[in-house]
Amino acid sequence: MELLLFLPAILGALLIWLVFPDRKSRMARNIPGPTAYPIVGNIFNFIILGPKAPESWRKHREKYGNAFRVWLGPQLHLFLFDPDDIQMILTSNTLLKKSVSYDPLIPWLGTGLLISTGKLWQMRRKAITPTFHFKILDEFVPIFNKCSKALRDCLKDKVGKGPFQLTEYMSNCALDAIAETAMGTEIKAQTNPHGEYPTSVLKMTAALMEKIGNPFLDIEPFYTISGRRKRESDLLKILFSLPMEVIKGKRYSKTTYRNGKTSSDEVYGIKKKTAFLQLLLEMKQNNAPAFRTDQDVQDEVITFMFEVSFSMIKFQKYFVIIFLISRQK
Repeated sequence: MELLLFLPAILGALLIWLVFPDRKSRMARNIPGPTAYPIVGNIFNFIILGPKAPESWRKHREKYGNAFRVWLGPQLHLFLFDPDDIQMILTSNTLLKKSVSYDPLIPWLGTGLLISTGKLWQMRRKAITPTFHFKILDEFVPIFNKCSKALRDCLKDKVGKGPFQLTEYMSNCALDAIAETAMGTEIKAQTNPHGEYPTSVLKMTAALMEKIGNPFLDIEPFYTISGRRKRESDLLKILFSLPMEVIKGKRYSKTTYRNGKTSSDEVYGIKKKTAFLQLLLEMKQNNAPAFRTDQDVQDEVITFMFEVSFSMIKFQKYFVIIFLISRQK
């Protein structure tokens, strides 16, 4: 019955796509790439994610050159391999609008730097830059060392026991480091890997990768009926709780300290080396246009944690691929 209800809509969309191609479709016809099929695009003949993806990209590059296009459902994607092309896009002051591929991240990251565009992106980028000064980062080296030693201790148990999955270990190490340096609090993901927050990060990241890799999963009402939206909502409640708790604790710390009372830096176990969060809160207090509310601060902190953790996961995957290729040579 459901299929009969959706069939006219599918046929109508197919007819419009064939008879009245939009500007994006007309432009795509001038760019080389694999054969795309109506509605589904290249979902069945192009590997976008997973361990086989790099090999798929390499083969398509050899066949179509340093710039080729693929359709993931109704979404057009361009793959660029020429450094000059990539530099032109990444250094542009006008190409700031994010593609629809970033939309699945909005419920989690809000208006953080990864998602924001235009004037808001420029204000946030300018405001955040001072937090990455080398002198500030040098203060965090002891934290990085501590987290690295914890990772070493965790990996000791795996010596001589055959292959194992690195993702969880690298992600938890990154989470420990970024939580303490950006928020000034310890979550101890490495010593308690099955804690609610670390597992929620991994589950949410896996859900996002699944959604990004298959655009049809985000189509309603299928996304809600499948139970994915409820799972996403439950995970987001957990992921939002920690940053907001730290933000409130830090704000309370500053208030009580100014009133001559005991600083909650001690009560909450929050250390002084919170350059990133502290700067954002100070800007909010000074009515900076980039950060006017706690939500603005939360979005940026969560974005920062997500980017570091996600980058660590991707780094270790590509490191393994490079290592295996080098061994083969």
